[in-house]
Amino acid sequence: MCIRDRSAIRLNQQGTVLVQAKISTAGDVIEMGVYQSSGHPLLDAAALAAVRRWAFVPATRNNQPVEAWVRGPVHFVLNTR
Repeated sequence: MCIRDRSAIRLNQQGTVLVQAKISTAGDVIEMGVYQSSGHPLLDAAALAAVRRWAFVPATRNNQPVEAWVRGPVHFVLNTR
């Protein structure tokens, strides 16, 4: 993921944030939080902001959409080029 916050870049912050989100039957994020921090509050906040904008395919049970929790990593790596 590209970090637009110059503070994180200047501080040489990299890492992985494990985000947990509850997905609605329409595929929208309705609740979320940091499951495991990167150790850098700027990266944690950036990961939550990114996931908030994502769209998901809802889980199904008996061919019907259901709310479900998902958990996944958001990786931040500095590109030195």
